[in-house]
Amino acid sequence: MVLAARDTPAGRPFNDYLYADLPDWDVPPEDPLFEVVRDLPVFQCPSDTGGYWFNDDGAQPWCRSLYRYCGSSYTMNYHFVRYWAARFCAPPSGPNPWLHQSNAFVKIQLRWDATRFVILNEDPFDSALWFHIPRRGWHKKWNRHSLLFLDGHAANKQTDTSKGTSGLGWKTGSGKSLEDPAAWWNNPLDPDYRYRHIPPLPGF
Repeated sequence: MVLAARDTPAGRPFNDYLYADLPDWDVPPEDPLFEVVRDLPVFQCPSDTGGYWFNDDGAQPWCRSLYRYCGSSYTMNYHFVRYWAARFCAPPSGPNPWLHQSNAFVKIQLRWDATRFVILNEDPFDSALWFHIPRRGWHKKWNRHSLLFLDGHAANKQTDTSKGTSGLGWKTGSGKSLEDPAAWWNNPLDPDYRYRHIPPLPGF
């Protein structure tokens, strides 16, 4: 049995946090604990049935659900962390300065835009945002995606990502690169542009 790196219990990104006693070595497929520690249904969308890469109906038997492949049907809103905080932050003043930088940005969003700022999204939305293209969400409807927001509410929203990284009732603070002209940190007309040089939060 050949398994992808994330198709095993130790390869699932959430397991280090949810299964603190998981051994450093992986649980073999024949072990009764294999499915127990691999299966985390809270991270599974029942409509995540495959067909993700091709905007199709998921009918191909060879195209598994993303949950079975990676351990989650959802993706963190990470683009602003990777392409702004990690490359735009002040010179390092401690461990992980990019994390403190991104936390400072999220703190601002928590105060002013918590009902719109996306923190978790179904995975097809991530690639739709990246390529600025229409995509079917897990529920197979064009440009509709399930999103979790900073204030804790979730909604299935109409999201036209071809027009940018925000829309009616949602925004991501995303960007494809440090030089991306559409990213908020390079767009003086974006309301968040004034935060591009905010200092990191104190270390913790």
